[in-house]
Amino acid sequence: MRLLPVLLLASLLSGCAAVGPDYVRPEVAVPAHYAPADPSIAGCVMLTPSGVPETTTFETELFRAAEAVGGRPISREPSIALMRDLAEAAKTAPDDRKAEARARAILTRAAAAGLLPAERVDRLAAVTTTPWRRHFHNYDLTGSLGQLACPVLIVFAGFDMQTAPRWHAPNIRAALAANPSTTIVELPGLNHFLQTARTGAPSEYGDIEETLAPEAIAAVCDWIASTLSQ
Repeated sequence: MRLLPVLLLASLLSGCAAVGPDYVRPEVAVPAHYAPADPSIAGCVMLTPSGVPETTTFETELFRAAEAVGGRPISREPSIALMRDLAEAAKTAPDDRKAEARARAILTRAAAAGLLPAERVDRLAAVTTTPWRRHFHNYDLTGSLGQLACPVLIVFAGFDMQTAPRWHAPNIRAALAANPSTTIVELPGLNHFLQTARTGAPSEYGDIEETLAPEAIAAVCDWIASTLSQ
C-alpha cells in the first residue's frame, strides 16, 4: 500500500456522502499485516499491492516501461543479472554497511564492463541497499493476508508497470482464498498510482496532473458503502 495515494484517498473519502467524515480513520494507512492483530479494524483496502518478489519478474518487467514508450533495451541479460545480484546483496547481507559494500563491489565490476557510468556507483550502492529496500526483499508479501478475517478490497490497475496484475494478482487472490469477504477489482487504463495513463510507464508520472482517477475513488467509496456501512 502506497502512503501518499492512501492518505489522499482517505481525505477524499471523508467527503463522500456514503462514507462521512467520521468513518475514515488515520489507520487507513496502516499496512495490512497489522490488521489481523487489531479487531477494531472493520475492513482493509489495498491499492496496487505487491504479491510476488520483484526479482521474480525481472525477466518480463524490467524493461517493459521503457519499451512502452518506444525504448529499446541495451544489454538486457547482463542488466537483469546485475539487478538480481544487487537484490541478493541487499537481501542477504548481515547489516546495512556490509550490504552497501557488497553492492558497491558489484556495481564497480558492472561499471568496468560498461553497464553504467562509474560516477553512478556510490549513489546506486546507497539507493539499492537502504533499510527499506533490505526489509522489502526479505518481507513475506502475502504471509499475513490469510489471517485477515475482516472484509478486504484489493484494487489493481490495468496499466500498472510496478505491480502488474498478471503477476501479482494470482498470489494475492490465493492468499485471500479463505476469506469470503474479499473483493478484487482491476481498473483498466490506470497506472500504479491509480491515475489515468497513456501507457502506465513511470516516465509519465511527472506529466499527470490527476491525483486519483474518479473510478478509483468510486470503487473504494462504493465498496465501503455496500460492505462496511451496514
